[in-house]
Amino acid sequence: MNLQTMKPGPEDEVSDDTRLVQQGAFGVMYTVAKATFRLFLDFLQLFLLTVNPQYGFTGFIDNSNIGWQVVSFIGLNQFLANRGYLFFIVALYIMAGALLFNVVLCVWVGYSFQANSFNHVWPIVWLRWFGKVFYQVLDIATLSLFLVALDCQLYGRPEVQGVNQQFPNVYCWSGAHVIHASVAAISIIVFIAFAAFFTLAEMELNPLSRNPLAMAHSGVEVLGFGLKSVMTLAATFLSGTRELSLLYLACSLALLYLYVYWVPHLNPAVNMIRTASYAMVLWTSLVLVLLAFRTVNLSGQQSAEVQEQLTLVMWVGLVPAGLAGALAGWMRLRYFMVTVVNRFRHAPPDMKPRLIFNATDAREVEILSRCCRVWQPEDPEVVEEEAMELASIILKAGLAQLAASDPYMIILYASFLIDVQNSTQSGYTQLQAAKRANPSFLQRFAIFTIEQQHIQQASRQTGKATDLVAYVESMRSYNLVYKAHKDALLAMRAFWAQLLNSKIKFETLSQLVAKLDTTIKAAEQAYKQVLGRHGTNVRLLRLYAKFLEHIKHDPWTAAKWFAEADALELQEEKAKDTNVFADMTGVDPGLRSALTEIDRGNESRAIIIINARCIIQVVNQ
Repeated sequence: MNLQTMKPGPEDEVSDDTRLVQQGAFGVMYTVAKATFRLFLDFLQLFLLTVNPQYGFTGFIDNSNIGWQVVSFIGLNQFLANRGYLFFIVALYIMAGALLFNVVLCVWVGYSFQANSFNHVWPIVWLRWFGKVFYQVLDIATLSLFLVALDCQLYGRPEVQGVNQQFPNVYCWSGAHVIHASVAAISIIVFIAFAAFFTLAEMELNPLSRNPLAMAHSGVEVLGFGLKSVMTLAATFLSGTRELSLLYLACSLALLYLYVYWVPHLNPAVNMIRTASYAMVLWTSLVLVLLAFRTVNLSGQQSAEVQEQLTLVMWVGLVPAGLAGALAGWMRLRYFMVTVVNRFRHAPPDMKPRLIFNATDAREVEILSRCCRVWQPEDPEVVEEEAMELASIILKAGLAQLAASDPYMIILYASFLIDVQNSTQSGYTQLQAAKRANPSFLQRFAIFTIEQQHIQQASRQTGKATDLVAYVESMRSYNLVYKAHKDALLAMRAFWAQLLNSKIKFETLSQLVAKLDTTIKAAEQAYKQVLGRHGTNVRLLRLYAKFLEHIKHDPWTAAKWFAEADALELQEEKAKDTNVFADMTGVDPGLRSALTEIDRGNESRAIIIINARCIIQVVNQ
């Protein structure tokens, strides 16, 4: 195809402004699409809790309706009832076994962290996969599976008490079912505990994260999981529809309030989807309350008419309720991102931070600091300088108000320095201050997360190991070549030790030479494979150079590898030296220029910058 003869298509004729708008719209669509499936399943599971044929909803909501069976499949109750008791027991023990296996792997990973030795990557991949699917996406469905064994209608009518609701021919106090119920009860406790911890770990402190579901504080998500768990447990242990409907209404109202008030996700569209879905669940809960109390003293015909009318009201009001919830989330975000941010943008330089915005919680400052998420149109990987400066001003205002009482404020500022301004030394100095501020369990985990990211990046000299799997793979590769190198040295030692004997068998000597040759070839092959993936790791380059010099007796090639390692190390040192004071974004330009000039060419001069509280902010090399 001759590219010169190609005619411009319609897209080439689009103006730059239109193209930028189109690019932004496509970016939002792409980002939201990656999170929509998980958010939809989260809404569907809650919807099926509050909308059930047993509560009196009619029409399409009927267990004999094939369409409803498809929609309500994720609720599992009717699906398991149709498949029989034996199918349920098999599914129960498969899930309980998977949960136990998950616990064992968690213990192994924790031990590996303490020993700083990871020999396998697959346990971490399994834990991530299992946690994403069962602890976060299908949390309610998994709980419902375990709860089927405990659904014994303990507070129902006397004639059905002790009979399993899904399997009427099973008596809950029979010997076999008691064992199954005990397994289910233990599994529920373990599942809720681990799901809470995994949800707690869904914290991304990087303000520029592109993950659509990223949130800088997972406390709201943990509280949300707790409310959803209460709703799921209540569906099994509360038999009265009126009591259950009131509890659903309270929990769904609390869910909506949490996500509207804190808008925890960094992506605005995801926040509005969340608030819209929880507003719809609140609406269905409200209709359920009306349904439960309105049909109490009505006859069969009158009750059926009311049920049909309220079911129609539920369907008609579902979308408006969602739009109202999205609007509430949008207004909350607009208050922070437009009203309050504009106060900081137009405030006089000498104005006290508390007069601009009286911050009472570090999470409020975190919401405001999202104003830094503005990328340059010509380079979507680079943040706008003005947005970065404004976020820095906001975070410093938050520090002035909350640093003494809330360590999370210091952690937020440290993350901003490291991830946005690339001021690594200043950021880790702030982390040390946060450690001394008596942080909570969640805040200690946030500090641990930042430190682990630093270790993982430092493990590969170019800093590309951005997650634990990459870090484990890097350590595993290094251990592989280290073992091969050690085996070659041991084979060489065995060969020379044999020559020290007064009587030497030629057969033994030939075997040792063959083993030495095999181990050297194996080590050579291991080095080539690992260097192909980690060719810029200075530590690895030096080890290979020693292998060439001492084992293969090739000092000329070894010198080349030593020289390459020295060049990489020198390049990194120069990068560190130039970045010590050059990356001090937010500092007075004159001061930054003076510090950079002082540090240039004065390797013997130590420069330490402290703040008004005598805390070290940055130190030169």
